[in-house]
Amino acid sequence: MILSRKNCRQNRPSARQPVSPSARQPKKRVEKRSDAAELIALQPDAAQKLDEQLELAAQRFVQHALRQEVVSSMNGQQAMTAAGIAIDKMRLLRGLPTEIVQIMPNLLERIRQSGLDAVVVFQAMYAELAG
Repeated sequence: MILSRKNCRQNRPSARQPVSPSARQPKKRVEKRSDAAELIALQPDAAQKLDEQLELAAQRFVQHALRQEVVSSMNGQQAMTAAGIAIDKMRLLRGLPTEIVQIMPNLLERIRQSGLDAVVVFQAMYAELAG
């Protein structure tokens, strides 16, 4: 059968046709039968081999991604996405946080509630860290 625009329009639901309630609802996620830790405990040799293979794959992908022609072929959005992911992974490997959590207002409020001078508290903290 040759599809024409007319046939395509007829097969496509129109805006006037109601959509069933089940089609509007998001599909429920199926719970996993086992988590990763259980799988690793059951098959430590397989997990070790997979770990080694994934490390090798990661190294090869990074080497490929760093080639000048690959970097040059990226558009701005791709380059920024790649940079963001690389920064997050780098920070994770260095044990640094990957998100910024705003704690200063709460900390300052608690210092004030304790009757302390915030400047004195921060100077003492700095001296302790620098010491």
